[in-house]
Amino acid sequence: MLIKEKENILYLSATVILTGVLFGINISAQSMTWSQDVWFHLSRIHEINVALSHGQLPSMVNFNSFSSVGQAVNAMYPNGTLILLVWMTQWLSPISQYFAIMVIPILVGSVCTYVVAKRIGASSFQAFAFSMMISSLMRPQFNNVQTSLSMIFTTYAIILSFYALILMSKSFNISAILLLSIAVSLVVNTHILSTILLVLYLIVLTLYFWHQSVIKVDMLKQIGIAALISIILSAYSLYNIFVMMGNKLTQPFNFKLINGTLNLDNLFSSAINWQYSTSFSLFSLMALFIICIKWHELTTTIRYLSIISGGLILLMTALVPWGALQNSLFSIIQFPTRFMVFTNVTLLIVLLLIIIKYGNNASNWLMIFLSILIIGNRIVNNWQYRQESLVDLSPKIYHRGVFDLMKSSRISNSIIRRDDFFELRKYPEYLPQQSLVVKSNRNSLLKPDSQQMRTFNHEALNQGTLIRGKN
Repeated sequence: MLIKEKENILYLSATVILTGVLFGINISAQSMTWSQDVWFHLSRIHEINVALSHGQLPSMVNFNSFSSVGQAVNAMYPNGTLILLVWMTQWLSPISQYFAIMVIPILVGSVCTYVVAKRIGASSFQAFAFSMMISSLMRPQFNNVQTSLSMIFTTYAIILSFYALILMSKSFNISAILLLSIAVSLVVNTHILSTILLVLYLIVLTLYFWHQSVIKVDMLKQIGIAALISIILSAYSLYNIFVMMGNKLTQPFNFKLINGTLNLDNLFSSAINWQYSTSFSLFSLMALFIICIKWHELTTTIRYLSIISGGLILLMTALVPWGALQNSLFSIIQFPTRFMVFTNVTLLIVLLLIIIKYGNNASNWLMIFLSILIIGNRIVNNWQYRQESLVDLSPKIYHRGVFDLMKSSRISNSIIRRDDFFELRKYPEYLPQQSLVVKSNRNSLLKPDSQQMRTFNHEALNQGTLIRGKN
């Protein structure tokens, strides 16, 4: 017993140290890329920093960034979790804070992953291997394309929810109720679209455990209590969302669903390309291979999870008539590849269950080695890309246009500290819904009305007289 306890402490410590070193190395970076969503989320972090430094909560519409015209994107990205993480990291430089905001939940999530793996039957070594495999999914933290807190929290929420449902299916368990409610509320307080997909995923997962349970009524009661607690824990974010919905904001940009699908021939190649923010994991590929050759030997649970994974893969392809669903409620997901995080985590849970049943130390060492190799490769690739392919951003080249700058430059702490860095771009989404639809070449275009344009250009009407503010 003493030997096992020492072994548990050893591998849990290894999980924390290895995860902390591999992910924490970015905290010391002096520059970073900032394409796509990074500038947007840096602006959100800046907004919260400003508010907290004045002893206030941030406003709903972020008037201290986005060219000081504000936006209501917190209707899509609730900042409940981000406020806490910004408060914890306020003392750091901007770049260090950016990475620390992601490293903290990854570290906590890695510990939770290790503990869950142990509780469902894994050895300490197997739990260590599983935790490292899950860490290898955190690809966006190295390509700097997006601040993907939603991916981080969703990943660990799936694992915690899976374990909570196992407990709920066996007995009335208060700990499981709290675990499920906290897991879901973390995602609610981070990203609304991820919340919607997580709830749908958990419904499918719950159906299996409910069917297997001998306490079906009690299990439903537990889920109901967990849902209520989750709503209470998410009250701040939900209040903000309902207030902004009441102001009739425009919808998020309507991306073409078919353009966000995944070609099956790219499914496997994306597993080794560090620049993809959404990709199929190498370990998911291993799980699929084992599922195919050992299907008849697998447990009912593994088979059900495998079927879920197969269905999720199909949902991300053009085999689903996404074009016909463009104007339906399904368009809210924007990109079918949002299902990738659910696919990867489900297949890695399958791989864990297979390792528990069939695995040996050699396979565990292989998983750990590959995880370290994948994470390390991304660190080196991104560092080389920043140093060799990009130029330093400076006010002298602001005239190039923000999209060109995002693709061709890297940013430093001194640039992020400049007030004009957050004036580079106005954000067109979530304006008040008073737009005119103009027909042009058979396409419907969204054209801002005069009131929106005045807001966008810092103008106001005073008894018919146009007043121009700072722009």
